[in-house]
Amino acid sequence: PAINQIPDIAITIGWTGLGGAVKTNKQLSSVPYRDCLALFGISVILSDKQETLYHQIVDWSNRFLEDMLPFLGELAYVNYCYEPFKNDLRHYYGDSMSGLEVVKARYDPNNLWHNKISIQAGNAADVIKGIDKNC
Repeated sequence: PAINQIPDIAITIGWTGLGGAVKTNKQLSSVPYRDCLALFGISVILSDKQETLYHQIVDWSNRFLEDMLPFLGELAYVNYCYEPFKNDLRHYYGDSMSGLEVVKARYDPNNLWHNKISIQAGNAADVIKGIDKNC
């Protein structure tokens, strides 16, 4: 397992417990993980001298997360970009995807606000057609 092969560098593996208010108003939320027990993430800070370790760290992190998936599930927190999930945004947005595509098309049609896991304006172009422009 990857946990036995941690690179020789400071790596933070964090669990953020959920519950309480995060579970309220699930229908009004754009994120699917409202019922999850916790968020899981890996953080690494590299100095310029350690930049050569970047690929080793990414490789280890991906192998470790693969080992953990049976325990974590298939949902992803939108602020943690998990490389294997970046091509399937349903991991980040769940059933809210279609509604978020409408919002993206209406308020950011030129895709000014974007990152690796944001909803792309191109995906939403057809969604906005036929929607009352006066809304």
